[in-house]
Amino acid sequence: MCVTLIQLIFFKFVNKVTEEENLEELEELIYRLRKSPSAADTLPSTGHAVIRTLCQLDKTDMLFRILNDRMNYGIFLDFYTANLLMDKFLVNGYYRGNVFSINFSFNMCIQF
Repeated sequence: MCVTLIQLIFFKFVNKVTEEENLEELEELIYRLRKSPSAADTLPSTGHAVIRTLCQLDKTDMLFRILNDRMNYGIFLDFYTANLLMDKFLVNGYYRGNVFSINFSFNMCIQF
């Protein structure tokens, strides 16, 4: 897998987002990266970084919007990120809707 400079810069940007001011830019960049020709070469850790960043900033609404629109954002759950999200929601007391939604999204991803 050949990683381009743009993908490395994007990955660094995702890992450096620590303020809510940059979240709209992050969402737009994820969308544009998915629509670009280099979307197939996206680093697997990019999705992890996006999910981790949104969890740290407690932006569950944006997180679910991105996870439910896999075609346009290209962020998919795997075992690590699904466990990370379920742990966060169970520890914080979000038992019903969020955990069910994560479980459903993860099951949809592993079926294909």
